Amino acid sequence: MTFSTTQIPSLSGKIIVITGANSGIGEASARMLALAGASKIYLACRSESRVLEALERIRAWLKDEKRWKADAPLFVKEGKVDVEEVMGRLEWLPLDLSSLASVKKAAETFKGKEKRLDILLNNAGVMAMPYTKTEDGLEMQVGTNVVGHYLFTMLLMPTLAATARLPEYADTGKTVRVVQVSSMGHTLLTKSRMDGGWKDLQSVNRKFSPEVLGTWFRYGKSKTGNILLANRVKALAEKNQLAISSASVHPGVVRSNLVSGLSLSYGSLIGSAIDFVLYPFQLSMENGALTQLYACASPEFDEKNQSGAYLVPYGQVATAAGWARDESGEAGRDLDAFVEAFAQQKVGVDFRQILRDEGRLSNL
Repeated sequence: MTFSTTQIPSLSGKIIVITGANSGIGEASARMLALAGASKIYLACRSESRVLEALERIRAWLKDEKRWKADAPLFVKEGKVDVEEVMGRLEWLPLDLSSLASVKKAAETFKGKEKRLDILLNNAGVMAMPYTKTEDGLEMQVGTNVVGHYLFTMLLMPTLAATARLPEYADTGKTVRVVQVSSMGHTLLTKSRMDGGWKDLQSVNRKFSPEVLGTWFRYGKSKTGNILLANRVKALAEKNQLAISSASVHPGVVRSNLVSGLSLSYGSLIGSAIDFVLYPFQLSMENGALTQLYACASPEFDEKNQSGAYLVPYGQVATAAGWARDESGEAGRDLDAFVEAFAQQKVGVDFRQILRDEGRLSNL
């Protein structure tokens, strides 16, 4: 199977949230889903100025038909695109995933504006960062890539569940989509390094040595956490018989600003050298976005019942490492319990109660 964005159906009426949509594959995903007619796409990002810059790039892309015509959904090719109308369907949602207070506020802001959510694409991330901590005291890569997204997803689950109960989803074979951008980087770990890795703050914040490798082990741990979150969403949906599909994806090695972490960890000279060596093997951001676009919008994903899949370019099902598949469920339970307790302590959020009271969801 070779997925093409020409296969994306009309997304008219759909509400979408994309974290980290102000650059790279998040931006590429936002503009293609907007072109496909999504009624509203929220660019959930920290920096307003960077979002505004991204919006101007998207506007320029839309105005230059030669840049998108060949890849546009088939139904779009047949008509004219009103650029400003499309731009009016893109909106900034302030979100700093390294701050649980910001995560809480972003979820509240979204739920104050919308009663439905059809696609949640957790795309944002940091990579190969030096050992630093978030304002809440979490290791930066785990705090941003995992814990921030975990809480954000749980707070939005009631809205996702309400959408899945609508007639257009219930018993139709179509599903609401929740997609986590992971990475083959999750395989940088070993089972021994992951054992007990989510049991408490000390375990979550493990530094690993030496630091030249530790930054990558922490990144791999964070990408493992993304897959564990995808497993959690799938299990919640199945327990509550909801038309929600969940997937984690490895987008490929993509040209993006993720490599900025290399310079921070190794210095600008070595970081630039690593980036230079990798450059010929990196995907464009358009090709890098294909696998997550498949998980978000391809009808084939539902037709093949691929919820729970770990996908690699371009929309192929692959097998994640054993510690990410977590067949015993122990790592997933530990991560869930950690985020629950940590969120209660830091921002007074009890997401289990929110799932139960707002979402009418039975917990695991």
